Amino acid sequence: MKLKGSTAVITGGASGLGRAFAERVVAEGGNVAVLDLNKEVGEEFAASNPSRIAYFQVDVTSEESVKAALTAAVAKFGGIHIVLNSAGISSPCRVLNNKGAVHSMEHFDKVIRINLHGTFNVIRLALPIIAKQVRRSSPNVIWLSNCLGNSSFFSPANF
Repeated sequence: MKLKGSTAVITGGASGLGRAFAERVVAEGGNVAVLDLNKEVGEEFAASNPSRIAYFQVDVTSEESVKAALTAAVAKFGGIHIVLNSAGISSPCRVLNNKGAVHSMEHFDKVIRINLHGTFNVIRLALPIIAKQVRRSSPNVIWLSNCLGNSSFFSPANF
């Protein structure tokens, strides 16, 4: 994937794997729109290279929040070429804990809203923009996950 001259939208880009990819994009001559809830860390990261990194405080489950950030990213960088979905939360709770209590549906719903619905929300809103910039059948959309879901019955409920 060509990063030089490209603009990547990275959810959860203020820390962790999202930030590592953002740093790589910038190091290779690309631009990054960091969409993250953590304002303090996001602003600090963007301040480290304001010509190449823009921070937007975004709730990935909110259509309005995502649209506003994508519009601002296009205004700043001229387009979007890559989307990396790295925003997500985890639940340290097991489906059935040591004391016999079951996992809360409210918390499970929150995890699914952010990790699944939020990811889809960003992709569906970014693809029309990317389609105008990328001249091929397969745009650069990356979904991060992990292998914890392949573990035993007692793994966290969201996996």
